[in-house]
Amino acid sequence: MKHFILIGFMSIFTSCLSQKNVKNDTKISFSAKKDILYSNQNGGALYPSFSLIKNQEELDKAMLGEGTFIIDIENTDNQKITFPKNRKVIKYNLGEFRSGSHTPEKLDAYRVNGETLELFIKKGKFEKEHETDLEFSIQVVTRPYIIFSVPKKIEFKKISIIYE
Repeated sequence: MKHFILIGFMSIFTSCLSQKNVKNDTKISFSAKKDILYSNQNGGALYPSFSLIKNQEELDKAMLGEGTFIIDIENTDNQKITFPKNRKVIKYNLGEFRSGSHTPEKLDAYRVNGETLELFIKKGKFEKEHETDLEFSIQVVTRPYIIFSVPKKIEFKKISIIYE
């Protein structure tokens, strides 16, 4: 009898506790003008990682990339990107790749799933110009990265990329 009372009390107690398991399955589309600030095929880190950029000075430094010694002509003052207000700016390093171009040109959508910010990218298709293109592949080491922004209210601890 004591066991039934104890089990009944525990079931009532656990059902009264609020459970905080929020899952947002809706994808939010990026608008290319506001959300995607910059991407490059070199200058990222060796492993996938991200960092939050807090001000204009950090944004300018992040656009140069990590370990970039040659300043690209494209990074001139007339193309300076201003730090957006009321948004989180994120630099995401995709890691190191040994062949092909892995620079994301467009982020399609994002969604928060628990503590993970999921980025949706359409996978590019390989276009061959000649019949021999499948026999040869260019082996180039790249470390691509992308700088983008999301609304400030979004909370996350990890970022994952989902190729569609």
